[in-house]
Amino acid sequence: MELDAEAIRMLLDQLAEQLPRNSGPKIVVIADGAMLSLCGLRTSTTDIDSITGLDAEILAAAAVVAQRHDLDVGWLNDRAVAFIPMSFSLETCELLLDNPQLRVFGASMRDLFLMKLYAARDPDIDDLEMIWPHTDFSSAEEVVAALRAAYPSEPDDEYLVDFVQTIVRRSESH
Repeated sequence: MELDAEAIRMLLDQLAEQLPRNSGPKIVVIADGAMLSLCGLRTSTTDIDSITGLDAEILAAAAVVAQRHDLDVGWLNDRAVAFIPMSFSLETCELLLDNPQLRVFGASMRDLFLMKLYAARDPDIDDLEMIWPHTDFSSAEEVVAALRAAYPSEPDDEYLVDFVQTIVRRSESH
């Protein structure tokens, strides 16, 4: 099932309704296609990726919502945790849902750009071109320095600046 921005908001609202009332707000930070859809940079996505771990209560609530809407059980997942930058800070995120049971934040475009660059899968390249104008980066060199700070254990790539410059050029030509 394709999830557009309206469907994503509805599902997150229903997720919040399913969470226990006495446990205080859970925090979920979404990224990837869901964040791009919510920002109007993509029409839809197939799931909602979290860069925060999902505990048993969230997963149980998500299963109820999945059953209600005939969704895949992984419609809400934390597979993106592997891509969270070391430089990540919740303070840079946008608050998307403020509910007594659930607070949903969206990863910043800066962090999203770094995560997609780090992953560098084929679909990420198009996303990087869309995200670029919404970041606060001023140069490819600045991106590479930020990437090294975000993922310090990764080996240096001598072609990374050229790769980012290509993304910037392609983004600016659209």
